[in-house]
Amino acid sequence: MLKIKVLIIDDSPKKIDKLKEILNRKDMYILDYAVTGKTALGKIKECNYNLVILDYLLPDMKGHEIAVEIKKILNIPIILNTVLGIDEKYNSLFSGFISQIDNDEKIYSVIRNVLKNRNKSWRYL
Repeated sequence: MLKIKVLIIDDSPKKIDKLKEILNRKDMYILDYAVTGKTALGKIKECNYNLVILDYLLPDMKGHEIAVEIKKILNIPIILNTVLGIDEKYNSLFSGFISQIDNDEKIYSVIRNVLKNRNKSWRYL
């Protein structure tokens, strides 16, 4: 079975653990995480991830700034994980949106739809 490599970028250990807990229920993800934008960009240069789940507010960068830099390195889908509203001019940087208050099924649904739209060969999602 194809494993999907996901990088979770968030400075909150609780939010990282919650996403890891949710995604580990399905045996299809290889999970990694970073707590700063700088660390995340270093990891993206080293590993071929299939998906990024990104918090908007990090200690060193905002989500749209990280998204722009990620797209320069690797053209992968980015799901924004935030309860904050963002300026609409940044919407095109993100392939989907989730919130830490979303239930597990909503999170799976957004991920599934983003990956299906990205790669039609991942039909099992």
